[in-house]
Amino acid sequence: MRNPFDRALSHYEHIRRDHHHYFHERVTKQGSLLAFLRDPITQPLIKNFQVRSLSAIFEPAQLLCTLDKIPAQKYPLEQYLETADSGLDDSQALLLAKDFLSRCIFVGITERMQESVDKLAKVLEIPNNHHVERLNTSPSKSAIDYLTQEEWLTLADLLYADWELYEYGLKTFQSFN
Repeated sequence: MRNPFDRALSHYEHIRRDHHHYFHERVTKQGSLLAFLRDPITQPLIKNFQVRSLSAIFEPAQLLCTLDKIPAQKYPLEQYLETADSGLDDSQALLLAKDFLSRCIFVGITERMQESVDKLAKVLEIPNNHHVERLNTSPSKSAIDYLTQEEWLTLADLLYADWELYEYGLKTFQSFN
């Protein structure tokens, strides 16, 4: 699990930096985080993304056939998985996501990666004497420090189910000794 605000802003910054991302041109044209958050095409990359990801149900063979029919689209599987509507309302998706987490043998927290790895090693009863290196991180200060009030409120509205799932994940994480 990852702090939903940090995850959302990181995803946005990644798209801005990665010229190969399927929405890079769109995000560049949008010109602002607020435009990105309000655009119905890009909004699914943010709106309760973790809840939607953990509650997603799809038929892989059928999905492959569907994606094969899409002409010359960049990264069609990634785009589908990141933006597809599950058909569930947020409360149903949240229940499914919590159920999924409850059945996992372990839940880690991105912001507490070293502690997560240490606890996982204990759960799996394997030795752990490695330091976890931070990879794929933004070179700049966290974008959350620079949000306008309007951006913050818009994000909060889009992430309410993710935030509830994150708090559930934190409690689950803390239960591991």
